[in-house]
Amino acid sequence: MLGRSFSYPELAAATALDEGALVDGLDELWRRRIIREVGGDGYDFSHDRIRDVAYGVISQARRRLLHRRAGEALQRVHAGKLGPMQARLGHHFAAAGEALAAIEHYRQAAAVALDRYAHAEAADHLTAAMALAESGSDAAVYPLLAERERVNRLARRMDAWEEDLVQLAQLVGRLDDGSRDATLRQGQLALARHHYASWVGHKEDSARHAADAVRLARAVDHPPFTAEVMLCLGTDRWEEGRFDEAWTLLDEAYHTALKADLPALAALCLDVQMQLLMFHGGSEARIREGLSRCTELYSKAQDESGKVRTLNKLLYLPIAQGRGDYREALTYFEQALPIAQRIGDYAAEMLLERNAG
Repeated sequence: MLGRSFSYPELAAATALDEGALVDGLDELWRRRIIREVGGDGYDFSHDRIRDVAYGVISQARRRLLHRRAGEALQRVHAGKLGPMQARLGHHFAAAGEALAAIEHYRQAAAVALDRYAHAEAADHLTAAMALAESGSDAAVYPLLAERERVNRLARRMDAWEEDLVQLAQLVGRLDDGSRDATLRQGQLALARHHYASWVGHKEDSARHAADAVRLARAVDHPPFTAEVMLCLGTDRWEEGRFDEAWTLLDEAYHTALKADLPALAALCLDVQMQLLMFHGGSEARIREGLSRCTELYSKAQDESGKVRTLNKLLYLPIAQGRGDYREALTYFEQALPIAQRIGDYAAEMLLERNAG
């Protein structure tokens, strides 16, 4: 019930057997070569077919009970470090008939996968969550589908991204009851469509969707979404070479996020502003001040990935300015590298090492 692979502590936590009976049972299965030992305290079924046959003779009611016990056992054994367990927890609580708990675990599993840049895996976890939510209401499905659209957008999984936009449009239409939440969903859809149209080079559609997103953001008075829209448009204006407009939009995004106490979003907005200055003649002192503020905001938000990105820019700044004393750069490198290693951001590690020379 714990899956093909499991550990002794997990099994001990999931079963009502005393330790002696549990060890005797494991020894018997091992002697019959039904399971094999893996590592110090791990076990693995020798063949999937054996596990499937054993599972097939268990009644549906008992399966639900055992899956719930398995999920609770994993929570106890891995308390404080549930990240790698989230997908397994989602599976067990779904099979136990506890849909709400399973949905949340699948969402957490998607977040863990995104931290590893495993976008396809993250999308699969969100799809599993959506399948459970569909038995409820459209309102329960919407945030999961919106998350999956963002995942597929980040990964540029074009077919999946396009299909998500089609489904989002249908869902937003069905949920349109004239409420503030409905207006917000329409705005989020417009922004998502803007991203897609911009990426595929449909400039007129991109501009139209952007205008819709701005109009709806103003109407709904939702600071996180307003800041997101301004950040997006500011970045677009920068790419178009309209630097003054870009700065104004990015500044509005930054102060909107700051006022709403959204440190991660505020840091991202300020981060982009400092990038603009770095590439267009801003003073080193002003850029360093802004990036240092970004680091503070990312720290407040406990966004270690963002903090690493900002420290990398601070590292690169004296090198880009051609200053001969690189001790300052080394200080930032020594701050950033352990964080990148701890969170498993290998791309950031390589970039730090390349920029530090």
